[in-house]
Amino acid sequence: MSIPEKHLILKNPIFYGFLSFLLVLVITQFIAYQKYQLDQKTDQQEIEQRVSNLKVDLQNVLGQSFNATQTLAFIVDQYGIPENFDSVAHLLLNSNKAVDALELVNAKGIITHVYPLKNNDVIGLNILDDPDNKFGAITTLERKDYYTAGPIYLRQGGSGIIGRRPLYKNEAFNGFVAAVVRLSTVVNAVKLDSIGKSDFSYELVKINSDNSEETFYVSKNIYKDGITTLPLTTSQGEWKLYVYSNKTESYATAILFSILGFLLASVCGLLSWFLMRQPSKLNRLVDEKTAMLKESQERYKMLIEEASDGIFLSDFKGNVLDANPFAIQMFEYSKQELLNKNLADLTLKDESLKLPRTYKRILEGKTLRTESKLLKKDGTVFYAEVSAKKLSNSTILSIVRDISQRKQLELIAQENLVKFSKAYNNQFVGMVIKDQHKKFVDANSYFLNLIEYTLEEIKGKTIQELNLFDIEKTEQVNSEYNAFINTDRINKIELDFKSKSGKTLHLITSVEPYEYLGEKFSLCIYIDQTDSKNANLAIAASEKRYKQFTERISDAYVSFDANWNFMDINAKAAKVVGMDAKEMIGKNLWEEFPTFKNSEAYAIFIGAMTRQVYTHFEQYHENVDRWVENHLYPSSNGLSVFFRDITHRKKADEEKQRLISVIENSPGFIGLATLDGKPLFLNDAGKKLMNLPKDNDLKNGTIYDFFQDDYKNIIENEHLPTIKEKGIWTGEVPLKNFKTKIPTPLEFSGFLIKDEKTNKPIAMGAIGFDLTERKKTQKEILALQSKMDAAIRIGKIGYWDFDMESEVFICSPLMYDIYDLEQDAVIDIPLLESLIHPDDLDMHRKNVRQILKEKTTHAFTYRIIIKDGSIKHLMVEIEVERDANNRAINIRGTILDITKQKEADFEILKLQNRMNAAIRIGNIGYWHWDMSGDIVEWSNEMYAIHEIDPSTKMTVDLVRKTIYHEDLHLMDNILSSKPGDKHHSPNIYRSKLKNNTFKYFLASSEVVFDDSGNPIIYRGTAMDITKNVLAEEALKESQEKFAKAFENKFIGMLILDEEEIVIEANATVCNILNVSKEDLINKKIMDSGIVFLNEHYTKKRNNTIIQLQEKGKVSNEEFKITLKNGQEKTVLVSKEYLKIKDQTRVLVTINDDTKRKETAEILASQFNELQKTNSELDSFVYSASHELRAPLSSVLGLIQLIKMEGVDPKLYQHIDMMEVSIERLDSFIKDIIEYSRNKHKNIELEPINFSTLIEQSIESFWYLENTKKIKIDIDIHDKVQFVSDSKRVSVLLNNFISNAIKYHDLNKESPFIKIHVKTSEKEATLVIKDNGVGIEDVVINRIFEMFYRVSSKVMGSGIGLFIVKEVITKLKGTLDVTSKIGEGSTFTITIPNESGKL
Repeated sequence: MSIPEKHLILKNPIFYGFLSFLLVLVITQFIAYQKYQLDQKTDQQEIEQRVSNLKVDLQNVLGQSFNATQTLAFIVDQYGIPENFDSVAHLLLNSNKAVDALELVNAKGIITHVYPLKNNDVIGLNILDDPDNKFGAITTLERKDYYTAGPIYLRQGGSGIIGRRPLYKNEAFNGFVAAVVRLSTVVNAVKLDSIGKSDFSYELVKINSDNSEETFYVSKNIYKDGITTLPLTTSQGEWKLYVYSNKTESYATAILFSILGFLLASVCGLLSWFLMRQPSKLNRLVDEKTAMLKESQERYKMLIEEASDGIFLSDFKGNVLDANPFAIQMFEYSKQELLNKNLADLTLKDESLKLPRTYKRILEGKTLRTESKLLKKDGTVFYAEVSAKKLSNSTILSIVRDISQRKQLELIAQENLVKFSKAYNNQFVGMVIKDQHKKFVDANSYFLNLIEYTLEEIKGKTIQELNLFDIEKTEQVNSEYNAFINTDRINKIELDFKSKSGKTLHLITSVEPYEYLGEKFSLCIYIDQTDSKNANLAIAASEKRYKQFTERISDAYVSFDANWNFMDINAKAAKVVGMDAKEMIGKNLWEEFPTFKNSEAYAIFIGAMTRQVYTHFEQYHENVDRWVENHLYPSSNGLSVFFRDITHRKKADEEKQRLISVIENSPGFIGLATLDGKPLFLNDAGKKLMNLPKDNDLKNGTIYDFFQDDYKNIIENEHLPTIKEKGIWTGEVPLKNFKTKIPTPLEFSGFLIKDEKTNKPIAMGAIGFDLTERKKTQKEILALQSKMDAAIRIGKIGYWDFDMESEVFICSPLMYDIYDLEQDAVIDIPLLESLIHPDDLDMHRKNVRQILKEKTTHAFTYRIIIKDGSIKHLMVEIEVERDANNRAINIRGTILDITKQKEADFEILKLQNRMNAAIRIGNIGYWHWDMSGDIVEWSNEMYAIHEIDPSTKMTVDLVRKTIYHEDLHLMDNILSSKPGDKHHSPNIYRSKLKNNTFKYFLASSEVVFDDSGNPIIYRGTAMDITKNVLAEEALKESQEKFAKAFENKFIGMLILDEEEIVIEANATVCNILNVSKEDLINKKIMDSGIVFLNEHYTKKRNNTIIQLQEKGKVSNEEFKITLKNGQEKTVLVSKEYLKIKDQTRVLVTINDDTKRKETAEILASQFNELQKTNSELDSFVYSASHELRAPLSSVLGLIQLIKMEGVDPKLYQHIDMMEVSIERLDSFIKDIIEYSRNKHKNIELEPINFSTLIEQSIESFWYLENTKKIKIDIDIHDKVQFVSDSKRVSVLLNNFISNAIKYHDLNKESPFIKIHVKTSEKEATLVIKDNGVGIEDVVINRIFEMFYRVSSKVMGSGIGLFIVKEVITKLKGTLDVTSKIGEGSTFTITIPNESGKL
């Protein structure tokens, strides 16, 4: 074949179509084959998994057989064959549910005991002779150990397996212990019998001695031909279980994949053939796309260059291909350095490890938006928001925005939240957060434990709804409870609370309000002060002694109780107020003096009681023109008031104050001195003028010290003599400035002060005013002229006159510099026009003619070309001087070089374009409202950030609806401003979205006014700052929370650095350690001698340091400390690490546990004594019950023997009565034992089988009279596992069932007892219903009393239902009774399900 023919084939579309078809076909067929192999492997794994599960289940069944035989063998070996074999076997079968029967075989091989006997009647069978049992028994003897025989056919019917263990006595064979497991039990236990529902079938076979297999169980519909099988051999016994997979092998998926592959290959071949036929079309499309790409790249490059964010182009390996100027500035590299970098070089090591996954997501076409830590050239780390997207198959566009400031706010907020969380979740003080409606939002565990409620129970409820204190007290207007309910901020009050169980708690509480996201909340702090309450009662006793003291004092004294009723009034107070002290005792202050309630003193009195702080104030009584000084001393029981009349002193003070006020508020210098020049007084203005030091005592100097040293002689020899002679002197003096040493010019007036009566001079006075500003103004006026002259020179303004006759310009020197001419050049019109730019010459001539014609002053600009060829921009202003005939006689004007201004204008245009790009890229919206219309123009960015459809036409009303109504005043204030008014800008306003969340915007705006001062345009910009605002609010809230929690009044808190040096401490810890805050800060507590520890607690402290380092936390470690003053205290110390501004700190909480510890030790001692007493009581009850019941049992046995021998009928009747009495006594003793056990024994949780308990209970009462005549229906629904105390539940059932039997109605044909049980995840409900004699309504509430019996005709102790009630209370259950005489009774019991605690 020739070369041209080869090229022809390569260009043939059919060749490429066939090649594509062949390649795709091979790939798809390979995938189909792999799919078939995977399905086969999955089926085999399912069979192996099922076999593994079956093996575990079978071994469990065989293990139960082994356990039962081992236990029974141990009992027989140790104690012999038990007389109560059935009871022992019953217990073993209950523990091993898979075992169907237990047998005992003697040394001869004969079965002597079987339980249960029903369906297992094989007693007397010799297993050594029986063909089915012989092999297994002999094998067990040979092995001398446990052996499982079977499957075999059982003599009692059916088939199963038997596990035997040989018994030995004195090393001689003594028989077997055997456990029987029926084959049906095995099938159910391992869930083999799942016909039609399982993917597997099973066959159980026995392996005979000749290796033949005998089938004992096989699933229905089993198909063995061609099915995968796997044998399973048990570890004990010769039998096998075969497992067969019921899944038929299906080739449908593989065939389907194969057909689809063929179709896909065909489509690919046809598509390749079709595409290769159109090369010219493809080339044309490529050219068009290339041109579009080039144009797009140019636009994109311009966008990148103007963007205010860092923008990168990189390949998929992270190599930087291009970067805009802002990116270069952001990372502080040169552009060449940055282009040689990989993105991983600009990222922290931890962040760079994520880049491969990031590239993978971008390759999938996803847009990435994330926050990362990036590195600058100098190694500085900053936070950035990164957005990235794939531009093409080789390029990624990344936009980087510096968010360091916002991230810092978020980190600080997070740190403060951690601080608050640790303080909030302390174990010493209750902390609660409530909403504005006083409803619980959150509470810490300490508070919840205190009131005995869970968080779910109190959440969304108020204190009134929970009945935490007496609601009636809140209705008292002046009570602490009323203040607590109705006041937002409470410093400290004491309240009596009630816990859920009714326990009275005396709590100290404080309330601090705060706001978050526009909603009001309050932080409440509670501490248990019940013990302190008792101490306060003792204090009240001392008030009686205090009363005697009040009668002896000179001040008026009155005391009130907590409800503002008069408690005590001394004689002085009664006289001042004019009242009878005895009549006023017990009366209410506000009712007796209603006008006093409306005075300002009312709030002060209430405030003193509320805050519990000493208060002093003075009050003016206008109606009697009297001033009274009051001293208020509040306590928890009321208020003591000491007051006195200070009217005379007050009026004297007022006169003096008015004079001082005039002098002190005077802006000038005012002074007083003795006649010999000793200063007596100087007002504040005078001291300020001289900058007189605070420690300067006027009385230690003379008036000469107020003036410059070189001026003292003039004062002494000229001014003072003039004043003494003429009485006054006025002039300018240099006042000394003690700070600057620069004299202050003072307009001064000195004068004599004379006695009013003798008219003799007694002192000198002086008044002066600062002349500094006046002199400064004079200097400024003088300097203004020289500045104006310099303005022309400095501003480079040239001026000229045009001589109309000579047509020559007379110019200032600067004109020559502007036009770049020699100073001796003659400037005329031809020369000027030769310099003007050709493009501006016609315009220049036209402007000159227009000025001459219109007779006006005119300004315009034009360009000139100077010597070096450069262009200058000039602005000329021309004025024409005219004669009486209005003809121009002179033209003059000014020239200003505005070249730089023009260049700046061009630069501004360029910057404007860049600004528009920044607005577009940075999502800065702008608006423009022409106030002559109603339409407001919005940019696209405004629509985007406000989440409004861009097609929406924005009117003024719609804009106002967009702004949150509470922020509209910001816009209204700006719109109502006048020209020259200053208004706050930028402003932050909010917009409420459809989902009821807020967005925050930073807006800068201005109003444009016309010449008349009317607003015509309102315009501005807006930027979305929601993230920053939310971060600041979160920071503020967390700071407030931490500050309130840290500065609490109940827990001592310290913050230590890594060296255990104290860097912060609250007031509480200072009180606990009896030191000031200054004694703690910047010191180590143990090294400073503030606290001392003995050797034991020093070691414990070292251990807590190690524990803190290992676990990061130390909780409530108890220490006994000795303070500096020798006082000993017990404290609980907790430590935990904090991160504050990237530095590790330790938060230490210290709780003074001294009083609680002392109380706890007393209680512990009492508790030990009580436990000892209870233990002795229990021992006595058990001992006494045993000693009593043993002889009673013997007597009952003797009575039975007497009855069997036959006695006289009369004697038989007496014996029968004796038997009933003894049985009643025995029952009573039994009830007493059960009551004692219930009272002192702990609850033991275990799963409960109600069927077993009920059956056992019924079986235990078979001996009761007429039991067999009563129909007992049992309905149990216990699919949900129920966990509780089995023994206590058994006591409940025994009592209810025995009572139902005892109190049945003999006259009814069909007496019945119905027992219904239903379990759920929450509880178990037991209903015991009978149609017995019933209970009267009047006594139904007494049946649970101790020793109460409904009828004396029925045997009983009267303590059974009392025990029932105690048991139900112990289990936290409920009990309900309904009954009618003659119809019967129904008892409904609910018991909580404790499955979650098992």
